[in-house]
Amino acid sequence: MSVQSINSTDAKRHSSTMQHALTDLAKQARKEIDQVDDPQFKAILETTAEVLIGLRKTFEDYSEGREKVWQK
Repeated sequence: MSVQSINSTDAKRHSSTMQHALTDLAKQARKEIDQVDDPQFKAILETTAEVLIGLRKTFEDYSEGREKVWQK
């Protein structure tokens, strides 16, 4: 199987798609917090949301070229 490269324009489009998906999933995790009683599970859901938002920021930084590592 061959791996096809993704050009910068496509990568930014895919990055945007990922940002939206990660944001939606983080929102869902936070919504679930109010629907459970177990404090440990609430903590897991909040941690999950924080990690997902961190990943979204990484995709955003890539798209915007904010970090030196993402600049060409």
